[in-house]
Amino acid sequence: DRYSSVGARLYRLYKVLFGRTYFDDLSECGYSAVAVLLVDVHRRRNDFVHGTPQAIDDSTVTALVEALKMEHEGWIAVFNKRAAKPVAGR
Repeated sequence: DRYSSVGARLYRLYKVLFGRTYFDDLSECGYSAVAVLLVDVHRRRNDFVHGTPQAIDDSTVTALVEALKMEHEGWIAVFNKRAAKPVAGR
């Protein structure tokens, strides 16, 4: 239950597991624009949920849709980086 939300996984669990943030890894892999976009979308989503529906506007949706391929490529790069490292104790 501690890490049941996407935000908890991205901001807390990832750091517990890897000692740095997912956004740090994205940036290191050359996807800093994706990291910035994801942080912005997460902030806007929280604002939306907590009573500010105008936080998600057409420009936010357009930026996200235009970045989907790049975001997926960034996720793959980070996954490959993490999958290439041996797990402690194995």
